[in-house]
Formats: sequence, C-alpha cells, structure tokens
Amino acid sequence: NGYLNEAGLAHALAAEFFQDLGLHQAALHNAEQTVQAWRSWGAHALVESLGRRLPGLLEPSDLSWQSSSDAGKVHTTITQPITPIQLDMESIISTSQMLSAETDLEQLLTKMITLVMANSGAEKAVLLLKQNNDWFVQARGDSASEKYDVLLILNQLFDPADHESGLIPEPVFNYCQRSREVLVVGDAQQDHRFAEDRMIQKHNIQSMACIPALHQGELKAMLYLENRQIADVFTMDRVEILKHLSSQFGVSVENALLYDSLNRKVRELQESEERYELAVSGSAAGLWDWDLRTDKVYHSDRLKELLGYRPDELLDTLDEFWNRLYLDDYEAVRLAVDQHLEERVPYIIDFRLQTKSGEYRWFHGRGQAIWDETDQATRMSGSITDITDRKQAEIELREAYTEIEHLKNRLEAESAYLQDEIKLEHNFKNIIGQSKALKYVLHRVEQVAPTDSPVLILGETGTGKELMARALHELSTHGKRALVKVNCAALPGELIESELFGREKGAFTGATTRPRSGASNWPKDRRSSWTKSANCLSRFRPNCCA
Repeated sequence: NGYLNEAGLAHALAAEFFQDLGLHQAALHNAEQTVQAWRSWGAHALVESLGRRLPGLLEPSDLSWQSSSDAGKVHTTITQPITPIQLDMESIISTSQMLSAETDLEQLLTKMITLVMANSGAEKAVLLLKQNNDWFVQARGDSASEKYDVLLILNQLFDPADHESGLIPEPVFNYCQRSREVLVVGDAQQDHRFAEDRMIQKHNIQSMACIPALHQGELKAMLYLENRQIADVFTMDRVEILKHLSSQFGVSVENALLYDSLNRKVRELQESEERYELAVSGSAAGLWDWDLRTDKVYHSDRLKELLGYRPDELLDTLDEFWNRLYLDDYEAVRLAVDQHLEERVPYIIDFRLQTKSGEYRWFHGRGQAIWDETDQATRMSGSITDITDRKQAEIELREAYTEIEHLKNRLEAESAYLQDEIKLEHNFKNIIGQSKALKYVLHRVEQVAPTDSPVLILGETGTGKELMARALHELSTHGKRALVKVNCAALPGELIESELFGREKGAFTGATTRPRSGASNWPKDRRSSWTKSANCLSRFRPNCCA
C-alpha cells in the first residue's frame, strides 16, 4: 500500500503503451488498475486526467478545478473555495501537463493565476513577463470572498520605481531579478530588508512571495504573491509546490508567446492575402509568379481574362507563356529575363501574346526577382497590362508623322525647284510663280530696270506691288543701296515737294530757313532717284505739284 503512486503510474504507462500497439483489452486492464490505485491513494486529479491521456478506454470525469478554461479573455471571475488544496507530486505533473498543453496566452495566464492563488493563500497575484530586456505586466489576480478575479492587462510596461502602481514592491522585484531564487517573506512589516518600503507600509503587506520562472537558463517571467491580512501564509509545503510549478510557468509562457506570435503572424498573413486578392481583382493588370526552384507558375484570374480565357481554361505552366509569345518578340523577352536574373537589369518590356481568339495583342510587362544569400534568383513575380490600343495609336501617329515628313520634303523640293526655275529665267529670289502673266511682268521689269526711266506700278491692294518695286530696285543700277519707301498718297498735295525735297527761306511761303531732313541733305545720286519718283507721282497725281 505504500507504493500506490508508483503502481498507478506504472499501469498508466503500460496502458498508453498497449493502446499505441492497438491491444485494446490489455490497455483497458491497465487503465482500470491505474484508476483503482490512484483512487485508493486519493490522487483524484490524476484520475480525472487519465480520461484525456487514454481516450476511448475510460469515460472522462468532470474537471472541477479546470472550470477556468471557460473564462473570459479580458476579465475572468472564478468561483471556487479559497481553502488551499494540497497537491501531490503526480498532481503537480498533471498540472504541468495541462499548462504545457495550453497554447492560448490569455487562457494560460488565467489558469496560472487561478491555480496559484487557490493553492497558496494569496490575496493578490501579479504576473510579469520579460521581453527584450523590459518587463511587462500581463495579469493581475485578486481574491474576494469566494471567488478570484483575474484581470488580463497584457503588455503594460512595468516600472519597479513606480510606488503608486501597487503592483510589486521595488526591493522584492530587484531581489528576485538578481538572485533568480524564490523569495518568501513571512512578516514583511518586521523584515529589515523590506520594512521601510513605502508600498509595503502603505498597503500593510504581511506575507509576500516572489517566484522567478526560468527557461533554458534565462529569466522569462516573475510571479508575485501577497497577503495583507495574515503573516506567514506562504508555508514551506506551499512554497515547494510553487517551486515545482515555477519552472513549468516559464516553459508554458514561452510556448504561449510563440503561439501568440505565430497566430498574430497568421492573422497578418491572412489580412495581407485578403488585401492582395482585393488588389488583384480590382486591378487592370494580370499578375504572375514564377518559382525558379520548381518552375511552378501562378497566373491570376485577371491575366487569364486578358487572354480571353476563364480561370479554369488556362494552365498555370511556364510553357503557356512562351508558346503564346509572338515569334519576333521571343528573343527580346528571353534576353530581358536573363539580364534581370543574372545582372539585375530592370525587367520592363513590351511584347505580343496570342489570345484565345488567335489574334496577337500587345502587353506591357514588368517583373522583379528575389535572390537568396548565394546571389541565386529564387522567385520572380510581375504583371502584364494590355496596351494594344496604345500601340495602335502609336502606329497611327508614326504613320501620320511619316506622311507629314513626306509632304514637307515634297513641298521643299517643289519650292526649291520653282526657285531654281525663276532664278534661271529671271533671278527674282522673292517671287515664285510660273503663270504667263507673272512671267510677262517679270520680263518687263528686267527690261526697264537698267534704264533711268520713271516707273509707275499699278494694281489692287495685296497684289505684290511692293515686291515688284523691290525687284525693280535690285535689278537697277542702284540695287546695292537701300530702298526708301514713301507713302505719297498720305501726303497733302501742297506739301509733297517740301516733304520730298526740303525747303529754303522763301521758297514757297517765306518760312524761316530751317533745313528739313529731306532729300536736300542726301547725296546727289540719291536725289536723282527722288526726282524720278517725283516725276512719277506728278504724272499719277497732276495737281500734287506746281
């Protein structure tokens, strides 16, 4: 009878062994022996856990102290007697297994706080977790009459010097952090190490315990317990239980943090995938992905739609792309891909792909690869956009430019030809034309220009009278000199001679002598030209001159 614990454990291990081998009867026999031994020993917690360890063999019993698993995730109230429960070693093992199996951080913290307070006599419990050299408050438990209140704070930065927070006295925290040993204080008001602390005095703390949780030699968590009513609450048997559980606390918290981080990353990944799907479905571009290690290819539904296919009609293979590529574009695309993968040249190229209808359409392709630590490309992703309309517009624009250039060259050639013809016949550089009337006028200009005869040019406005005057002047003996233009029609008849030839004292009206800037100040040869013009005007307007 002194070895009921060992006998029950041996039968439990045998039952698990036979169940794994598929020997149902042998497993059932050992399971029944385990229940009988542990019930005789009084280890009811182990009996309750056996149903979960050996599913299908025994009916699981109701779990009394595990009711906290149904608690809320933010603020949990556990109704349970505060009377301490003495745990045997096998119950501690079972409890450790229960904690290690819990992967939800909030549920784990709730169970830990509830379990510790129920088996220690603490009125308050505070759990701290260490992350990146900083301590964060994760949970706080308080007892009130017949229940435990567990408040999940989660990641509140802990400042040990903040005496107003009422969480953990600073000297207690510093002691456990340095020593990494369990601290138990029976009467904090009399202990010279802590009696002067303001928090201890303010809240009249009697009993204290601080349990550091180590994992792989590193301090991961810290559990603080206190009782403000009774001294020496944390007895040695309770401390021993807490010591055994503290190591499991560190492992369980570490695992829960990993699962919490993993779940958070999974959620972020799911959100990212949802955003990606929304972006893909709402984008005008078709997306593709190419795993260079396996040659596995992904084509988005939009890409298949651009080629005229339904999502289930086009295979996600590399050959689908290369076989649809226009023959004249094949080498250029191959070269662009190779240069991007080997030399990291940006992959940006236009090419043509064959659609379901058989026609070729233009696409603008872009892509980006990623490389591993050995500088080998492992994946390449990108997009294609239909630019057929733009390409067609570019072709039409090029054709229009070509036509314009052709017409421009033709016009310049014809202009040069006409100018050459005129130069050969008349050498009038400012006059272009081939009509008989124009040629007749130019011929008359060539005849009269070398003479000193006055010339009258008649014609409607805008018919080129000034051009003819210039041609006449350039071909005359005065052609190397400047041509002076005077609008005679704008001059009054009685002043025209004065305006053209200047005046002297008494020449016309007896005015004071004052040379005018007329032809009298010009050289003699120029004055002769003006005389001719005057003669011209006198014949054109008989009453304008005396």
